[in-house]
Amino acid sequence: QTTTTITQLPYSNVNTTPIHIIVNTDPLQQMKDFVKPFNGNPNDDIIKWLESIVHYFGIAQISGDKETLYFQYAPAFMKEYAYKWWANQKHYIFSWSIFKQAVITQFSEKNEYLIAQQFDQRKQQINEPVIKYYYDIIDLCKKYDSDMTDKQKIRKLTNGLKLSLYQEAIKETYSTSFDFLTKVQQLENIQKLIELRQ
Repeated sequence: QTTTTITQLPYSNVNTTPIHIIVNTDPLQQMKDFVKPFNGNPNDDIIKWLESIVHYFGIAQISGDKETLYFQYAPAFMKEYAYKWWANQKHYIFSWSIFKQAVITQFSEKNEYLIAQQFDQRKQQINEPVIKYYYDIIDLCKKYDSDMTDKQKIRKLTNGLKLSLYQEAIKETYSTSFDFLTKVQQLENIQKLIELRQ
């Protein structure tokens, strides 16, 4: 489904030919830029996949009930094992909340020991940007303990920093985990400036 809009150049004293712009309004086409296919493999992250669907409809200007839209379009991105699962289950699932609960139960990481090991061992790598390290740790925290407090997240984030940042980060206080990200990114930028001057 496409719509055609007519736009004229904003010059009142110039006669111009209208420019026709084709705007693609098919949500599935636009969603491909935001939502990756979910195959149902052990290393696929079901939580991130669900969040990407919610994120798309949070910014797309599409009329309708959000949860109805999530449920309507999500199965189109299920491939391989995930699609086979959906083909067998779709007759029993009638809403986004039931769908979400069912896919999390089926495809979430079930190996608690593996999650715990990843959580314990995750450290910032030498050339890893703070923002990547931060969001990886936050994702691990959700998997490891969904009720983890901000104070616990900040402690985990701080302890895993590379030494050059850790030495400065422990001098700061942080009100929230996002406050940690903001302040440590500032420290990261200062260190980059110092390195450039050496």
